[in-house]
Amino acid sequence: MSPYRVCFPQVKKGSHLLELKAFGNRKNTFGQLHNCNENIFWCGPDAWRTVGENWAYEYQLTKTGILVGPHLEIGFSGYL
Repeated sequence: MSPYRVCFPQVKKGSHLLELKAFGNRKNTFGQLHNCNENIFWCGPDAWRTVGENWAYEYQLTKTGILVGPHLEIGFSGYL
C-alpha cells in the first residue's frame, strides 16, 4: 500500500527540500507496446499477437509514476 499521506512532526521552520522518487513498471519496458486494446491486462503470447485495429506503430505506454502534483499542507497534524 502506498503512503498517500505522511507527517513530519520534527521539521523545524526554514527552507527544506522535498524529493520524490517514482518507479516505472515492466510493462513499459518489456510489455506488448504495440497493442492498442486497453482491455488486455495480462501478459502472455497472445497479447503480442495484435492485428487490425489493435495494432499501432507508436508505442502504447501505460501511465506510471507521479500522475498528479503533490499537495503540501503546512500545520497538518496527523493522519485521517
